[in-house]
Amino acid sequence: MQKTVTFGAVAAISFALAACGSADRNESQASDANAVTANEVDANTVTEVGTNDTMMTAAPATASEFAAMAAASDLFEIESSRLAATQAKSAEVKNFAAMLVADHTKSTAELKSIASKENITLSPPTLAPDMQSKIDALKNVKGEQFDTLYLTQQVPAHETALKLHQGYAQSGDNASLKAFASKTSTVVSKHLDEARAMATN
Repeated sequence: MQKTVTFGAVAAISFALAACGSADRNESQASDANAVTANEVDANTVTEVGTNDTMMTAAPATASEFAAMAAASDLFEIESSRLAATQAKSAEVKNFAAMLVADHTKSTAELKSIASKENITLSPPTLAPDMQSKIDALKNVKGEQFDTLYLTQQVPAHETALKLHQGYAQSGDNASLKAFASKTSTVVSKHLDEARAMATN
């Protein structure tokens, strides 16, 4: 039986995470209030499906959830990096962005192939509001401003993607996707190292 991956499944993780960590009922009211506040902050953090969100740093519980998150991450990288061809000033930034488009396009194709073999139907990924806002910000700048903003986005985006893939590679529930996550984490780590080096220059 096929499993359909939607971003509704991703949102479900948010609610599950938000429900965790209840304070001991025997603690003082002040402690309870602090615990509730912390849980509310966590819920707000994980509800959004974005490349830099805390939710994506936690290992997803199922293959479907991982696939949806990985596809969304790839889409953000591809869309943001395509803008560099016309908006960036530095040849180094343009070359880096071209590499990201190629690598994340390849990653998406491999993810789709594995999902098909594993009987998981992936819905076409879409940019969540926070992702789209980052893309829109890039569209509104050119030259050195674009280069700076682009790299500012890429470092945390790849940090989050790396944690996502490493987390699933370690504790995922599907052998094929675990192998994919492990392989992809090596590529993402390379991207992250280059983004950090460029951002500090």
